[in-house]
Amino acid sequence: MLDQTGARLVLSPAADVPRSPPLYLRICGPAGCQRFVTFSGQQIRVNGQACEVLVDRQGQIMLVGPKLFWSGSDPMAKGDRYQIEAATLAKTS
Repeated sequence: MLDQTGARLVLSPAADVPRSPPLYLRICGPAGCQRFVTFSGQQIRVNGQACEVLVDRQGQIMLVGPKLFWSGSDPMAKGDRYQIEAATLAKTS
């Protein structure tokens, strides 16, 4: 995770790396911008709120939390006061 205070590494409590490709998210809100590299099914904290990152069958990225829902298929849904960008990180050889 990258935010105004710098880079922080948040490790999984278990060695369970998903087989899905990594995802990049940039989330800007009232407290500034945060950037994440994570996987579908993992949780991230957006300005203190736990949110789940999901990818649907069409490859659309979603961010779901108690007070936040955002889908890449509807980028105009800003999730209240947030501007969100999300992408699948491509494999490189």
